[in-house]
Amino acid sequence: MKIKFDKIIFLPIILFVFLIYFYNNNLNNSYSSNIIDLTVKDIYKHNQNKPILVDGSHIFKYYSKYNKIDNLNINNPHEPEFYVRENYNNFNVMEKIKDNFYSMIILQKDRKYNSEQFNLLIKYGYYKYENEKYNIFIVKK
Repeated sequence: MKIKFDKIIFLPIILFVFLIYFYNNNLNNSYSSNIIDLTVKDIYKHNQNKPILVDGSHIFKYYSKYNKIDNLNINNPHEPEFYVRENYNNFNVMEKIKDNFYSMIILQKDRKYNSEQFNLLIKYGYYKYENEKYNIFIVKK
């Protein structure tokens, strides 16, 4: 009889732990989705019908119908730079950025871009806007 009693107490504890885990996981997914939704709205608001450069563009290509999204390839995660990968080659896009080719540049905050790189974008005519997950640089009109 004691074994059944232990199993009866153990089962609700396991169910309670699973419920807490899945509830928290769904909250985190919902939170991330809201940040992406806000950023996609920024794309529609500020794109000026020009290409945008996005770190993690696959996410925005999925959630957005805007079709002028270039994928930013950071080249080196420890010292990220501004590259676009085409035909298995990395091309530096700093000249395009300098010429305001991109209406927006969206960088994940967890990348290791430094303040000098941010200041350079500002010098080239972009202003910085950010949300909780992204540093967003928008070209001044």
